[in-house]
Amino acid sequence: MILFSLVVILSILYGYIVVSSLLAVSSGIPGLKVMRWGLIPGTGVGVFSLLSFVAFHLFSGNRFLFILFHCLVAAVGLIAFKAFNLRKQTANQQYDFTPESCPKLLSVLAGGVVITALAAFVLSVLTKPNGEWDTFAIWNLHARFIFLSGANWREEIHNLGLIGVTHTDYPLLLPAFIAGSWVWMGRDALIVPAYTAFCFTFGSIAVLWGALSMMRGEKAANVAIIILLGARLFVLFGGWEQADVPLGYFLLSSLSLWFISSTGGEDGVNRRILILAALELGFTAWTKNEGIMDALIVSLVFAFTLLRTEGVKVSRVDIMSWIYGLTAPIGALVWFKLTIAPPNDIMAGQGWHSTIARITDIARYKIIMVAFAKDIIGFSPGPRGIVPIMAIYRWIAGGSKITQGSALLAPIALIPLVILMGDFAVYLITPKDLPWQLTSSFKRLLIQIWPSVVYIYCLTTNFLEKGSRQYASAG
Repeated sequence: MILFSLVVILSILYGYIVVSSLLAVSSGIPGLKVMRWGLIPGTGVGVFSLLSFVAFHLFSGNRFLFILFHCLVAAVGLIAFKAFNLRKQTANQQYDFTPESCPKLLSVLAGGVVITALAAFVLSVLTKPNGEWDTFAIWNLHARFIFLSGANWREEIHNLGLIGVTHTDYPLLLPAFIAGSWVWMGRDALIVPAYTAFCFTFGSIAVLWGALSMMRGEKAANVAIIILLGARLFVLFGGWEQADVPLGYFLLSSLSLWFISSTGGEDGVNRRILILAALELGFTAWTKNEGIMDALIVSLVFAFTLLRTEGVKVSRVDIMSWIYGLTAPIGALVWFKLTIAPPNDIMAGQGWHSTIARITDIARYKIIMVAFAKDIIGFSPGPRGIVPIMAIYRWIAGGSKITQGSALLAPIALIPLVILMGDFAVYLITPKDLPWQLTSSFKRLLIQIWPSVVYIYCLTTNFLEKGSRQYASAG
């Protein structure tokens, strides 16, 4: 347990250094502290994973050097953080609007929902300590092969894929973190994937609440938590240690940080926030193959939005900041895909004639649209689902006015829809049995975008506030 505690401390330290350096905004802004601490553990897992991926290449089979590498990186990072005093280089933001207080009953209800979710999460972990199928057959299995194979881990992962076992072309954010933690501990303890699941499940809650509290106030933030956890699949997937929850966490973090960067303040501070937003987005690609498409879509929307609103000359610096943030996770992903991963099963099953035949098969479009409609409308809880309830309330209550960053609302709101369109295209060309593929995977794809959908919905929906929140530079 002591060695596990050291892993937790080290990963949180990584996250603290990165988040505090890049989210350098005045702590006086409401909700920021909650959001920051929601970002730190998950970002720390991502950074620990990247460093472990490097360490496995350099020191696989040598536990002492592996641990020493992590300690040296952490020491250098902490020294640099203190020396440059990055944490104090914060924006002098002025909080212009005093929001109305949140009804106490709503706060109590949101807190009760979180406590219930925690109980359900713990129960899920205890009843299924190895997680659901994808957890023990993909993520934890890959981690065990990396941990147990020593210097031959690259060959073992590649060969497993060649014989059609467990999707070994999937990126390594979770396996590298888990295997790296096991190297520290000297054994493959199940507490590590359980800790990882906790970070991302409840980190999503903190990021969502903090981001909305900053922009809309506690009323909208509490409503968002109730909606997020009202979909019981989110907590179940979290407790089952599925990778869809981490992907959704990183996507939510990226979109919310991007929006925050547009709300005023100094250009240098906002560009550091953009770097952090891009880093979180890069972690979506480093988590699952679906995240690669998500990262591409968000990056294209980001670039197009900047070019349209600011022009080439102004947006060039912001786009470079975005690229800086993507560099480490995308670099690790490209290296993994080019040197270790076997061919992807969906892409390997493509042929010119067979792909054209699937694209021109009208029946496939009908099957996919029916499955999409059924799962979206029936998204938990209850037989009628939560999504129709959200749509009806929005139609009755109308939208909320956001005075800062409003130019980003439409592009950000479109991103989940574009992601679903990309998923539709993948289903259309898949060589696997289409009904089985839809039944086994589409709900997981909805979990990936669910936190972002809730964020966008609560950011833009009227919850009977008397005003809207605005930030402006004080200087």
